[in-house]
Amino acid sequence: MAKLACRTESMAKVWHGDVWIGAAAAYFVGSADDNELHAHYALQVCIALRGSFSVRDDDGRSHDVHGILIPSGKRHCVSNPTKATADTFMLFVEPNSDLGRLLFDAFPGLQQEMVPIDADRLATMRHRLDALLIEGGDRLVREMVSILTGGAWRHRAMDRRVAMALHHIDSHLHEPDGLEHVANRLGISSRYLRKLFEQEIGLSPQRYRQWSKLRQALASIVAGASFTDGAAAGGFTDSAHFSRTFRDMFGAPPSMIFESSARRAQHFRAPSSDI
Repeated sequence: MAKLACRTESMAKVWHGDVWIGAAAAYFVGSADDNELHAHYALQVCIALRGSFSVRDDDGRSHDVHGILIPSGKRHCVSNPTKATADTFMLFVEPNSDLGRLLFDAFPGLQQEMVPIDADRLATMRHRLDALLIEGGDRLVREMVSILTGGAWRHRAMDRRVAMALHHIDSHLHEPDGLEHVANRLGISSRYLRKLFEQEIGLSPQRYRQWSKLRQALASIVAGASFTDGAAAGGFTDSAHFSRTFRDMFGAPPSMIFESSARRAQHFRAPSSDI
């Protein structure tokens, strides 16, 4: 495996494309430049829509690939050997969600190491992306994970108690957790409601709330709000708190993805809470 030099200076270039954030997953599709050595909480699926790219880990090992899965917390950098702007699909998945567990079951090595995507799966994903990007959102995410794992996503009716908890969290992002209020209305303990929540969603209420706050902040920023106003809309204490949370989750600051507010609506898909 050839050595790969990654940039270590500040990631100043801006990416151009579509971004979407659901309840436990997000994706970016578009033109991406090289990035610096970094790690993020979300699992990542990275596919070159044209050509290939190189990925290097913290130990200096590099992979020249067309597609790869990257573990949560794994330091890495992505580079385009041709130095030309590349069209890329990047899917970020909450490790503790149902989607994350499907990926871990299909790729046991993903707990520790990067896993290249085989040619057959890659060809199917690229083919399906052309059609799915028109609609986008959770259907795209579910089908990509289904192709990777070899199984169909099973949609279940949601427990009404969990649905009430989700609605409460989404409607009270500026307030503390507050699930005790919902539990009291339902006549159950907050502990039992949290258990139901995790069984149904695959996330703790706290983790779901973080994704929901990011979704709301992103919706405001896409609509033209400043980072400060977008952070406030999402219930973050300030723009620095929003930027830290965004970078911890996705490995890049929001300033790398968003340009001026005047161009955001042209380039970015409004987020959804479908997943």
